[in-house]
Amino acid sequence: MKNTILFLFLFAFSCNTTSNSSKESSEPNKRLHDIWVVESINGQVLKRGMKRPRFEMNLTTMKFMGNDTCNEFFGTIKKATARQIAFGDVAGTKKRCPEMEIPNQFREAFDQTMTYELKELKLYFFDEKGKEILAFQKID
Repeated sequence: MKNTILFLFLFAFSCNTTSNSSKESSEPNKRLHDIWVVESINGQVLKRGMKRPRFEMNLTTMKFMGNDTCNEFFGTIKKATARQIAFGDVAGTKKRCPEMEIPNQFREAFDQTMTYELKELKLYFFDEKGKEILAFQKID
């Protein structure tokens, strides 16, 4: 009888633990909800002192906004889990700035983002192959 009760207790506990861990893994990391500045694009570190793309995510409204060093942009976050992130259509201004290399590289990498990872005060975006395409530093 004691073995049966112990078995039922352990079974119920393990089911509850599995349920909670599944729920946790489907929830986005709340630290995403912040303001980030780009440190590198496709492995190329941006030089100190240069203007850098800035990006802010709001998990409450599931929206994002930022500046790619030339144009303002904004849109919706379609999906955010513990590892995956998907952005909706991006809208924004369409200025032609003298230097468009960084804005173009940033937008291209941003559009390829599939997953993310947070390490301390850093945020990394990865493409579908798992290659790091953007690295950010928390600034807020």
